[in-house]
Amino acid sequence: MADYIVAKNREHNIGIIGLSTAVFESIAAFSLEDISGIKVVPSTRFKKNVTCKVEEGKININLNVTVKTGNNINEICRKVQNHIVNVIDNMTDFNDVVVNLDVRGFYI
Repeated sequence: MADYIVAKNREHNIGIIGLSTAVFESIAAFSLEDISGIKVVPSTRFKKNVTCKVEEGKININLNVTVKTGNNINEICRKVQNHIVNVIDNMTDFNDVVVNLDVRGFYI
């Protein structure tokens, strides 16, 4: 069973909206396409490389990535973290998001 994040429609008070954690995983993965020099490690049948969990009221997104050779790892990771948080905020109105990046290697 998928985990869901529930938000009340505060503006019109007409119900609730449930978003699967898979929605946040997809947003995070697609957000990386906007930034050059970093890629998500391809997933396999047995291992997802973008995961989302809800812990202590925060949305925790974990991504396994590779960085293009020659890029400053800290700089590009900080840029990616900020970008993903902003995209999720714009698309879902959730702003309590933590983005963890695990750099698994480099590509040319």
